[in-house]
Amino acid sequence: MIPLFILSSTIAIQFAASTNMEQFIPFFGLFLIFLALYFSFFAKKIKIKPTKFYAALFAIFSGITGGLFGIGGPFIVLYYLEVIDDQKSYLGTVNFVFAIFEIYNAILRFSNGMIPYDMGAILALSFVVVLIGSWIGIRSLPYIRPTLMKNLIYILLAISGISTFVSSI
Repeated sequence: MIPLFILSSTIAIQFAASTNMEQFIPFFGLFLIFLALYFSFFAKKIKIKPTKFYAALFAIFSGITGGLFGIGGPFIVLYYLEVIDDQKSYLGTVNFVFAIFEIYNAILRFSNGMIPYDMGAILALSFVVVLIGSWIGIRSLPYIRPTLMKNLIYILLAISGISTFVSSI
């Protein structure tokens, strides 16, 4: 999964570095809203199997959206939400994969001049905030039922889509 993410993300970042992505952002926001609604209403009918095919497909989509828009998480979240039943395993896996993906993308964006070097301190601070959020999430886990966790993820996906759409118009 990680090599496919890295390949697709690298290609997408190279494309984004040479393209005006502003025109695509509203459509991506609408797509995230659509995904949230789709999974909210049809999640019980969706059976994503933990196969190499689905892992590859979701990794490629995650790499593309992460590279183009800086939001690669939804596909990874949706994939692991469907194939991992244990909440602790889910959180650990998602946090590990996100760490690799985001560090790689940040380095690639720095090297392409998409993130100015003087933003490095802010980026480092954001990683600290993510670690704190992960710690809070793990501590809160015993109090959150799996169905509530799924619903919260779908709501956050919709909020991300709405925010992306509204900020782009």
